[in-house]
Amino acid sequence: MQKGRGGKVKMKNLNKTVTGVLKINTDKASVLLDPARSFRSAGPADPIVSNNLINKYNLIQGSTISGTLTENNNKLVVDKINSICGLLPDAYAKRTPYTSLTAIDPLDRFNLGISGEKSMRIIDLVAPIGKGTRGMIVSPPCFDRYSDEYK
Repeated sequence: MQKGRGGKVKMKNLNKTVTGVLKINTDKASVLLDPARSFRSAGPADPIVSNNLINKYNLIQGSTISGTLTENNNKLVVDKINSICGLLPDAYAKRTPYTSLTAIDPLDRFNLGISGEKSMRIIDLVAPIGKGTRGMIVSPPCFDRYSDEYK
């Protein structure tokens, strides 16, 4: 850190590139979290992302950001963003927001009934599955507790 005229603090350019996942905090500064630390905060070692950069590029929480660092008052600050989610910042800012995308119903169906098993035919009748459908099999609550009764 260097002091300029009048005792004002100057930012020191570190010429270091950092990559992390953006965590937007409304009450505190937004930070980049490192996937190598399982996205746990390291406190002051986490680079800070300014609200100006977040608003300029329409950043959302969870975006993977790569940028250059500067040091300001002994804190690491992202000065310039090089890429966002693998895209150039201008291309990322022009993308269609997720909430504006249109969901497409799956048209191609998986015909489970042709296997010849009754259980597959029942699943096909009750919950048909198509390409693009997320199917989830759920067990009843406390099934382990009562499993002896069903044997």
